[in-house]
Amino acid sequence: MEWNYVSDVLDKMGFSTQWTSVIMHCITSVSYHIVHDGKELGPIMPTRGLRQGDSLSPYIFILCTEGLSQLISHKVASSALHGCRVARRCPEITHLFFADDSLIFFHSTAAEAQVVKEVVSTYAQASGQLINFTKSAICFSKNTRQNDRAGVCSVLGVEEHSSLGKYLGLPSVVGINKREIFGFLKDKVWQKLNSWKRRCLSRAGKEILLRTVLQALPNYVMSMFLIPKTLCHDLQQMMNMFWWGKGINHERGIHWMSWDRMSQPKFVGGLGFKKLREFNLAMVGKQAWNIVTNPSSLVARLIKARYFPDANFITARLGSNPSYFWRSIWEAQSVIKAGMC
Repeated sequence: MEWNYVSDVLDKMGFSTQWTSVIMHCITSVSYHIVHDGKELGPIMPTRGLRQGDSLSPYIFILCTEGLSQLISHKVASSALHGCRVARRCPEITHLFFADDSLIFFHSTAAEAQVVKEVVSTYAQASGQLINFTKSAICFSKNTRQNDRAGVCSVLGVEEHSSLGKYLGLPSVVGINKREIFGFLKDKVWQKLNSWKRRCLSRAGKEILLRTVLQALPNYVMSMFLIPKTLCHDLQQMMNMFWWGKGINHERGIHWMSWDRMSQPKFVGGLGFKKLREFNLAMVGKQAWNIVTNPSSLVARLIKARYFPDANFITARLGSNPSYFWRSIWEAQSVIKAGMC
């Protein structure tokens, strides 16, 4: 990130000159020392870039990325670019940014692809950031003609992919086979269990690992999607086998208590472990509650316009051809109704 660009962005966004000078002093006063062959080299004085690990850097990076956002918005306002709408009343989505991951939506024409290329090039010249096209991908809707696909790929110099794979750690497309798509959760739990095989753990140690590691692994996915019941059962079975395992290798032992009973609170004789299905519903219910309490957010406006334009979430129906995200949130409707006041 060029320091001159950082300063210009702060000035353009209305920060006072004194505040900008203080921030720039924090950024430009950094120096580095490195150890090579047992000798300390330095100080090395950089002339650009933001420090990784500095608590100030993420905020500065977000403010600087606003420059790219404004460039795209300007092209949309002049009708040079057109975003994506999933329904008639939905807001138009042109771009989504998260740290250094970016999604840009536009019509699959060579003209709009050229506009996107110009916007990215302008931002790169100003900020110093460059796009790695070998790590970039482009996806098209199913009804896009092959000639249009080839034209857009040729302009941008990016390869076409059937899907974006995982975005922010979550699958961007959820197909029919949900167990296969979310199977990576089972693999993660299995890897953790294998790494603990040679450890002789006490009951207290196993309880801590179960609570803080194994049961926390699927939390992020469960906060967005309702994973299959059979997968929840498999994960609980793996955790149950780990708990009742004996010896250094945690070989199969006698299961003296079912997982349902172990999931009960401690004051009624259980161990307080999670029932993954119920926990999953609670996590998805938080997303549903955000839609109810924050209707002006982008997600809430999209969901409402697509699935219940003339109603509210409490009375909404599943509808025809729903996305898996909406199906997951809709399953938590009964939970929200039972707890509302």
